[in-house]
Amino acid sequence: MSNKIPVGDSFDFPDTDTKSNSATKVIIYTGPLCNYCDAAKRLMARNNIQYKEINIANVEGAMDEMVEKANGKRTIPQIFFDDQHIGGYDEARALEKENKLQELLK
Repeated sequence: MSNKIPVGDSFDFPDTDTKSNSATKVIIYTGPLCNYCDAAKRLMARNNIQYKEINIANVEGAMDEMVEKANGKRTIPQIFFDDQHIGGYDEARALEKENKLQELLK
């Protein structure tokens, strides 16, 4: 049973061929009691961006996967658009301020 409280529009991606799917997959690695994680999820919700949340405390191997994909970064959140590493909340917020966040979804 999950005690996770949803903060945005987190969802699981359907099992489809990603090459035929024009939608950008957004993944946010999060952890418990993380205000920046909550802020990142609110940022995505505010911009109508669907994302998949992976809580590194609840998913075995998720921390190692995140660290590898984020080139050694161990802080949360870590945000990815497809396989492109965006960074954490501060980097996503900077992209939003510059009106570049939506461009990454194209």
